[in-house]
Amino acid sequence: MKTSFRIVVFVLLGILMICPIAYAEDATITRTLEAVDRTNIRITDTITNAVVVADTLVNNNVSPDVIIASLINRTNIMTAVMIKKAAQNSVTVVCEYVEVEIGGKTVLVDPCRVINY
Repeated sequence: MKTSFRIVVFVLLGILMICPIAYAEDATITRTLEAVDRTNIRITDTITNAVVVADTLVNNNVSPDVIIASLINRTNIMTAVMIKKAAQNSVTVVCEYVEVEIGGKTVLVDPCRVINY
């Protein structure tokens, strides 16, 4: 559990460091950058919840594969939606996969990263 919590904290710090909040003059760009940050926070919360549930399953000798599949699906959808919305506002957002340990398995999860606006 401690290892999983450390990984989640590492992911959160990484997300916060790679997703800048810019105080752009254009309100649309500023709102878009804030939306990217909110999406990354939701992704981090989803990861945290998945880690807790998967650890509980593993402790009860149940495979965490369903939780992992759900996590990947949910984060992929959140990222895809954010990339599309950002592109409509001339902000380029990409997925930058990070490793997360869930239920003893290493999983690649995709937070958003702004690369151009």
